[in-house]
Amino acid sequence: MARGSRFARGKEPSRDAQGHSLPSDVFTQYVAVDLVCSPCGLKDGKIVRLARFAIETRSPEFSPNQVGPQGKNPCLTINEVADPDGSVRQRYKMVCPRCGNSPVIRGERIDRWLEELYVPGAYEKVEMRPV
Repeated sequence: MARGSRFARGKEPSRDAQGHSLPSDVFTQYVAVDLVCSPCGLKDGKIVRLARFAIETRSPEFSPNQVGPQGKNPCLTINEVADPDGSVRQRYKMVCPRCGNSPVIRGERIDRWLEELYVPGAYEKVEMRPV
């Protein structure tokens, strides 16, 4: 039987029937880019996700320093490259477990892709990009 302060205020429960916390809508506010293996998709139509990068959409403006890998990305290696001016940029190397395709993408490119998709308050907006 439901009880407690949320029940008394007429609000939805925050836990499921087993007592586990329910996910908040806050965790679904993001835009993401799935980087998929291009040769595998062209050859046999199978989609192999190499990595996912995302940014939360709760902020009114896009901020590239909030972009990062989301979830498990076993095919991804992150390299930091120092520029002569002392700044550090990121390069992302992926290796397809099926065909061995190994694309390398600069962090600035992923930032541009996510900036194109960014809409404040968007929910689970994901786009696939072949690499």
